[in-house]
Amino acid sequence: MLVPSATGDRYRRPYQTRHTYASMMVSAGEPLAWVSRQMGHTSVVTTARIYANWIPSILDCCQIE
Repeated sequence: MLVPSATGDRYRRPYQTRHTYASMMVSAGEPLAWVSRQMGHTSVVTTARIYANWIPSILDCCQIE
């Protein structure tokens, strides 16, 4: 059973922390090949498939709607 800490933070399993790290790096604009190597993926395609929703688009950078 998972119990929240005294500060109210919920427990995060190592896999969740790994996913958060990768998502933050991709959304910050880090090169996908670099994130892929950090994650130990055998292919950049794997990384792109998993984190495609976090890849910033040119419209996000320009704040165009």
